[in-house]
Order: sequence, then structure tokens, then C-alpha cells
Amino acid sequence: MSVVKRVRKDHRIDLRATAEQKSMIEQAARLKGISLTSFIMGAACDSAQQVMRDQHNFVVSDEQWKAYFEALPPPPESSALPQSQQQQQQQQQIGSDAKAQGQP
Repeated sequence: MSVVKRVRKDHRIDLRATAEQKSMIEQAARLKGISLTSFIMGAACDSAQQVMRDQHNFVVSDEQWKAYFEALPPPPESSALPQSQQQQQQQQQIGSDAKAQGQP
């Protein structure tokens, strides 16, 4: 025996539709054997999930990836870095060299 837990639905979404839209949606819901509300909510939630997935993940072909990569500007030369970044890199290098020689 399976127990179905009912979830309280206390938020409303009001929609306006033409007579033709409502009739078509009602017919589709009947064909699926579900209520109008279930049909509309299912379609809306499926669409919302797809939109959200599209914002996080996208798939491109190898050809599209190559075109994208080739459109990127080349990386900057080290002399093109702002002075503070150059100084940071030099300090990091000095610190790495000192650690390699056993100095604190």
C-alpha cells in the first residue's frame, strides 16, 4: 500500500487566456488524463527548469568551440601587466626561490 503525501499549495497564479487557448489547453489536459491545473503547472515547471539549465550549462560542437577560442584576444605579455601585478609576480618568484633554497 503506497502513501501519497499531499503538499499544501497556498500560492495562486492567475492567468488570462483567449477562448481558443483555454480550449486547447483543456483538451490537452483531458487527453493526458490530468487536471487543467496539473497540466499548466507541469508545462510551466518543465519550461522553467529548461530555462534555468540553459543559463548554467550549454553545449557547443567542436567547431563552435574552436571558433569561440579563436575569437578570444591573445593573453597579455608580462610587460603589459599593470605595475602592481608585475611586482606581485616578482615577489612571489623571490619567495619561491627563497623557499627552494631553504630560507624562510
